[in-house]
Amino acid sequence: MAGATPAPEGQVQAGLSPGGPVVRIVHVGPYTTTGESYGLLEAYMAAHGVTQGALSWEHYISDPGVIPADELVTHIYYQVADPG
Repeated sequence: MAGATPAPEGQVQAGLSPGGPVVRIVHVGPYTTTGESYGLLEAYMAAHGVTQGALSWEHYISDPGVIPADELVTHIYYQVADPG
């Protein structure tokens, strides 16, 4: 990207996203309340016999500099453990 300032060494790292099944919940609201959505997702997994894998991550859909905190959208994912 023209004019972009390179990130200092060690602050940006490349990696791979895991393949395979995941469960996702869409959280709407401030980042400080994502714990509630994590709890709902964990309860769903337990009720359906789904075992959590090694990773979880968040995908921030909204720009917090533009969108009010109570309207922020965050996708929360848990990797599903390999049954084998």
